[in-house]
Parts: sequence; C-alpha cells; structure tokens
Amino acid sequence: MCPHLERLADLLCCDWEFLPTVYLGLPLGASPVAGSIWNPLISRMQARLEGWKGKFLSFGGRLVLIKSVMASQPTYMCSLFRAPAHIVQAIERLQSSFLWSGANDQKKFHLVSWERCKRPKSLGGLGIPDFRRHNSALLAKWWWKVASEDSWWKRLMSVKYPNNESKWMPGKPLSPVGCSPWSQVFKMKDEFWKFAIVKPGSGDNISFWNDRWIHGTTLVDAFPRGAAAAVLPRARLSDILLRVNESFSWDIEFKYQLRGGAERERESLFSFINSNLPLLSSDQDMISWLPTSSHSFTVRSLYQQLSKEAVACLLTAGQIDDFPVKTVWQNHIPSKICMFVWLTFHRRILTQDALKRKGWSLPNRCSLCIANEEEPNHLFLHCRFTEEVWSIISHFVYFDHRIIRRDISDLIKSWPLLDPQNPKDWCTRSFLHALLWCVWIERNNRIFAEKFSSPSVVSFKIGSLIASWLVAAGKIDKSCGEDWIHNLRRALLPRSFL
Repeated sequence: MCPHLERLADLLCCDWEFLPTVYLGLPLGASPVAGSIWNPLISRMQARLEGWKGKFLSFGGRLVLIKSVMASQPTYMCSLFRAPAHIVQAIERLQSSFLWSGANDQKKFHLVSWERCKRPKSLGGLGIPDFRRHNSALLAKWWWKVASEDSWWKRLMSVKYPNNESKWMPGKPLSPVGCSPWSQVFKMKDEFWKFAIVKPGSGDNISFWNDRWIHGTTLVDAFPRGAAAAVLPRARLSDILLRVNESFSWDIEFKYQLRGGAERERESLFSFINSNLPLLSSDQDMISWLPTSSHSFTVRSLYQQLSKEAVACLLTAGQIDDFPVKTVWQNHIPSKICMFVWLTFHRRILTQDALKRKGWSLPNRCSLCIANEEEPNHLFLHCRFTEEVWSIISHFVYFDHRIIRRDISDLIKSWPLLDPQNPKDWCTRSFLHALLWCVWIERNNRIFAEKFSSPSVVSFKIGSLIASWLVAAGKIDKSCGEDWIHNLRRALLPRSFL
C-alpha cells in the first residue's frame, strides 16, 4: 500500500478503495470466473422471478416473465464478461425451477427437458433464450465496434493489443494480467467473423492473406502453404490486385517454386480468388455484417445465427421432428392453454400413467369413465365421456368429426387451420384447444374437488370458451357472442341451469 495514498487522494479530490471493487456496476480487479462477481446478478434475477407476482402467475405468465428477465437483467454484465459454466448452470436451474414450480417452495416435476424448452417454438420448444448464446452475442458486439468505429478507445486497444497482420482485428492478449475483459471478448473472434467480411473499396487497408474479404475464411487459413511461401505475407489487397487497362490481374510472388501438393494448392488459390474477384474503387474499405439487410451488426442477428447452427446439429442427429407451431401457438388463445396443448403434444401432462412412471403408487383409472386406465390418448380421444363431448359439440361448432385420430399428437399435427379470416374457420382453429382444456378441467374437478358435470355441460363450457375468444379477437361482435352462448345454453343445458 502506498504510504501517502490518503494525501494523494486529497490532492486529487477523490476517494480511494482496495481492489476488487465495483465501478459503474461492473467489478474491477476480480476474476470473471469467480462466482462472487456473478452472485449479484443471480440474486437480482432470483428477486425478479421469485417475487410475490410469481405466486399468482399461470404457466404461460411465468414463461413471459422468464423471457423478460432474461432480456434485461444479464445484458449489462454479459456485455463484458463470459459467464463460466457453473454460473450458466445456476441461472438455467433458477429459470427451470421457476417455470415448473413458480415462486412456491414446493418441488414439482420438470415435465420437459430444459434443452427442449430453449428450442424455438417452430421446433417444438418454448423459445426461451439460451443464456450461453446470448452471452456470446453480446460479447461479439465489441468486435463490430473495433472494426467499424474510429474512436480513442479503439486506438488504445490497437496499441495495447497490436496486430501487425490486420487493422480490423486487435491482437490476442499475451498476459493474463490487466486484460481479462478483452480475453473474454477475444474468444468470440471466430463466432463473429463467420458472419462478417471486410468489403473491399480501395483495398489499401485490407490484408490479402489475413483479412476476411472473402466470406467464410481467410486465405492464410484456406491455403496455408501458399501463404507461408509468399514473398509479401502482409501485402495489402491493392498491392496484389493490379489494374491493367480495363481488367485486373493478380501479382502474387512466392519465395520458391512450389511443387507437388503445394503446386496444386497454388492452382486452387488462383481458381478461388478469380471466382471471388473484387472490384476495387476509390471508396473506403468497410466491414459488412452479412445476416442483416442493412449490413450492420445486431446482437439479435448473431444470436439467431448461433441458434440456427445449434438447430442444424440437432437436425443432423435426427433429434427434431415436425412440430405444428401454428396449431399449438395461436395469438387469440390464452398462453396457459397453448402451453397445455404443447405439453399434451409432447405427452408430458401428468395423467395417472405418467405419475406411476415417476414412482407414485396409485390406482390408474380414468376419472371420466371409470372403465379404463388413464393416459392421454384415452382421456382425450377414446374415453366414452370424451367421445360424447366430441359428438355433442361438433353439431354446434364447425368441425368434421372424421379427422379424429388414434393418437393425440397425430391429431394436433393434422388439425385443419383453414382460412384465418373466416369466423367459421376460427371456430375450428380454436375448438381443439377449448376441448382439451375443458376435458382436463373436468378431470381435475372430479379428482380434487369431487365435482361432476355431464357431457352436455362440458360441451357448453367449450362453446362458451370459443365464443369468448372470438369476441376478444374481434372476429365476432359482443352481441353475436352473447347470442351464441344463449343458444348453446338453451340447447345443451337442462332447465335447472337456465
């Protein structure tokens, strides 16, 4: 410790503290892999997720809150530090526990794997952002700033981490002391440059061998023996590509005559660069981000590209099946009901056969017909009670009873969407969700509340639910919806209900 530290602080009119400390909300002097600097972030996320609101949110509401917290809380911290694996696991464990259990201390079953939940909705997931990919996209933003801005901090980075081979990429940190943020950012180099190129203008600031002026690779990586034999390994593109009259020609010199495999690589090099011949001009060289139409970097676009790569790996491994995203997720239907249909499609609802598989000891009997074992296909398709509901409500809702399948997942896949502008077709679009939900509610009422309703009453609830959705979506006016419910009541309910 400096013996005159307090005196110096008085002269400079400032305070003094020991490292590590916090400056502008970010830790200084602490290792980014230490759990202590991430604990405040985890505590904030836990406070947002496990507040009193979480106790009153439905399944769909908890999903919305998880996405909101994920989009806001980690952004500042993850823009500068790469979260270690154990922190990623802790945050995902927190999100998963809240999704399936809410803010209650009671432990509940996690019905679907977290890896599936992170998939896009179009691929059978819930669209929950992947924390690691989100972190990587935020860190990669600094590569865009380094390559596209001309500022004092960029010049400082170029001096501190020099790179004699390329002006677009600062060098790799050589010392672990004093450079931990840039060490984290540098790891995102390959992730960023997979989707960015340096667009040639004059070619004066582009390294022929070391810059990515051709999409996908640098020439030194694609043709290493040719680069090693080049007389000018740091030559600029404008030095190599010469303009002769109205045409361009390559002026590449090698230290020695190439033979064998090196000669074949030389021929491939010329074939490759001739097929990607740039047209030099008097314009400035500039960086271009390929995934966006504006060619400007966005965190969202990189996150989407990283997600596509992960999906491609799953497709190659055959781990993704077709998913009827437009059938399951409909904007006019409450999210908690859409999530229930999503669980039903994946056969993850807690029917009695599922509880037995999880180790519960209970008699497996369908509470609706008291005749067969309860499992999703029986409960929603083949139970005598449910079959009567299908038959009754199909006379009042525009629905072809013949499309019923033997498997509930196949039924959801083949459910007709028809014309979304036609109110009759809107009934068909909504019918499946309303029936599955009302049958499930009737099943739960019988088991937990000992309340029993007839198929006619359940059919009336289905029709009323569809009418309320159509009114809320503006497909029919309120008076039409009230008339529909009134006609259903008169046709389906006994006099005691009128």
